Amino acid sequence: MPVGVHYNPAMPEKNQSNIGPIVSVIVPTFNRPLYLAEALSSVVRQRYCNLQIIVANDGGCDVAGIVESFNDPRIVFINRRQNRGLPFTLNESLARVRGKYVCYLGDDDLFYPHHVGTLVDALENQADCSVAYTDLYKTYCRINPDQTRTALSKVVDVGRDFDRFLMLYFNHVLHVSMMHRTDLIEKTGTYNENLNVMIDWDITRRIAFFSDFYHIPEVTGEYNQPVGDTERISVKRRKDKMEYARNVLAIRTTRPAKPWPKLADLSIVFLADRLNQQAGNTAGLIWRHTFYPYKLYLPLPGEDFSRINTDMPNIVTVPVDPACTEQQRIDKVLADCEGEYVAIVPAGFPIRDMWLEDSLYALLNTSNDREALELEGSTPACWAIVARKEQLRLARGKFPHLPLRDGLMYAGH
Repeated sequence: MPVGVHYNPAMPEKNQSNIGPIVSVIVPTFNRPLYLAEALSSVVRQRYCNLQIIVANDGGCDVAGIVESFNDPRIVFINRRQNRGLPFTLNESLARVRGKYVCYLGDDDLFYPHHVGTLVDALENQADCSVAYTDLYKTYCRINPDQTRTALSKVVDVGRDFDRFLMLYFNHVLHVSMMHRTDLIEKTGTYNENLNVMIDWDITRRIAFFSDFYHIPEVTGEYNQPVGDTERISVKRRKDKMEYARNVLAIRTTRPAKPWPKLADLSIVFLADRLNQQAGNTAGLIWRHTFYPYKLYLPLPGEDFSRINTDMPNIVTVPVDPACTEQQRIDKVLADCEGEYVAIVPAGFPIRDMWLEDSLYALLNTSNDREALELEGSTPACWAIVARKEQLRLARGKFPHLPLRDGLMYAGH
């Protein structure tokens, strides 16, 4: 079918019945009436038909006529006149969801007829996964003067099995390709309404704390990627580097409520005698360059706490006597920190992308539970390490009068 030509609104095939769990399909829309009819038609024509279809107009142009033309009792239409943004619209839609599972379709994208059924089948038969996703075609297209589209080429997008560590760094599961159990939202929390780009990554990253993702290597839909200049809001907002960085930091530092059955926690112990400029610079670099979920513990004299950057999330202040030793500061944090893994980092340590995660990844995937790893860039004068908390406690308990590095060596780490 030529891109831009609407499907004829039609009900599913006659030999189908409403069997299996209800699936809620959320279709947010904003000022794309030409494409919405085609997108929505691809939902109502699903072979799996036990659907609740939530169409949510985020204050865009009037699309009531398009929605009503389908005459489908499965459609719930939210026709809000005020533009509140995609996260608000998704949350508003989630509040109406009745299905065991939920999936998403952009108003300019398409499901193939077997999309929903393929995902339901997988989730009903994968006891360990609350999320499944397929592959999609990315359709490169040219937007014509009348706003119709001309398809130029298609490539398979996604095509990658789930990698939890990678998901913490960037999104590799597209929203349109994904279906998840609705009750996961009770654990992850709803969409962050302070974000304006990468909204889908924020929720998929949080879901990864609680579930594996089952990858089905089959193309079940497509999404459009205009070439050249585009008026897409998501593309325009990425051009503002400061705003883009704000969104990335907000996503990477989000910590949903525990327990996390699929992810270990990390505590970073930041060692500085006082919160001076060097210490502040290092703490800021940790914030900007760490993507694994963490809390940053600051064992400092109480009078330094008033100078901490209050915009920086996940900080835990640990008041200490100004005269206490470095080892005593470490002991005080180790007594109470949450993380199963602990990194100990001095002020002035070189911080870059993957500064901690390279070593942490190796530690998370080793069978040697006594291993501790120096971080790249360590020197005898500026030494950093990541280890299991229990191994650090053991070394400090056996050799309390030695520096931590020596204690770990004597303890056989």
